[in-house]
Amino acid sequence: MSTLSSTDALGKAAVIKSRIVEWDASRGFGFVDHGGKRLFLHHRDFVRKDHRPLQGDGVSFVVGTDGKGRACAKCVESLERRGHLRFRHWVVLLVLLIVPTLAVLPLPWSPWIALGYLVVVSGLSYRAYRDDKSRAQHGLQRRSESSLHFVDFIGGWPGGYLAQRQYRHKTSKASFRRVFWGAILLHEAVALDFLLGWPGLRRFLELITELISRLPA
Repeated sequence: MSTLSSTDALGKAAVIKSRIVEWDASRGFGFVDHGGKRLFLHHRDFVRKDHRPLQGDGVSFVVGTDGKGRACAKCVESLERRGHLRFRHWVVLLVLLIVPTLAVLPLPWSPWIALGYLVVVSGLSYRAYRDDKSRAQHGLQRRSESSLHFVDFIGGWPGGYLAQRQYRHKTSKASFRRVFWGAILLHEAVALDFLLGWPGLRRFLELITELISRLPA
């Protein structure tokens, strides 16, 4: 595509949809993918000046030129619906909560105690992700990933899941996602094992006993 050199011509250019591949919030610019190549993108070229772009955001734009005649993205609009959780996010969460909920019901104490604990730790996880997202946007010192994982492992993963989807935070880093979903799978496995009478735990203890018995005296 040929680059455009005037504001009038921009209005006639083809609108392209792509994603931001790099964004420096402190300096207000980054790059968007354009046919496998990186195209310069500046915050001033967004239609909405109050929008805060993030790496991975979907955007639409037209190709134009900057003051030095270099190709860049112009008339940029965000395709993100930040701040809104979609119906499918709630469905996934409800499905993930089925087995843990069934495991809580037979416990000797009131289910309301378990529900209260879940609400508290999920709220802590949600706030931690939101705070870390805000720090990232403002170039401040970030929360450690281990602190986010800790709250998820002690039962706050529902809040972490919702915060990740709402703020599009920690959703593209593969290593973080593996640990996060590992925490969810651990809770699911323990809950299911409890419902089945702890066959997995018994087998695990048998393996440990067998290994210990093989150790030299």
